[in-house]
Amino acid sequence: MESIRAKDYFIRKTDLLGQCIAVSESLFGSLRSEDLLPGILLQREDLINRIEILERDFKQEEKTACAPYQKEQLDRQVQLLLAMDRDMADAICKIQVDLLAEIKENKKRQQIANYSRP
Repeated sequence: MESIRAKDYFIRKTDLLGQCIAVSESLFGSLRSEDLLPGILLQREDLINRIEILERDFKQEEKTACAPYQKEQLDRQVQLLLAMDRDMADAICKIQVDLLAEIKENKKRQQIANYSRP
């Protein structure tokens, strides 16, 4: 039987995970906006800390007392976050490769410009 504490845990965790998903979407959309990243990363860190506190505040029995459909919903949210993190890691790697190529091209242009000056 689902307890009030289990219901409270489910509601609070789904809310926090939903906020994490929204922040991750903002983060993914702002990867090339260096001025926005620190604030978004602070929001994400705060949410992660709040989830850790939530996990500490509830006993294991209360967390596992959630209904099966609730556990599935939590699992889907976590899986979505993990997939978003993988996609962001891939996007960051691509950005790094692109930036490195730009730096190399700029260096080559500077060398050519320096050779053409007497």
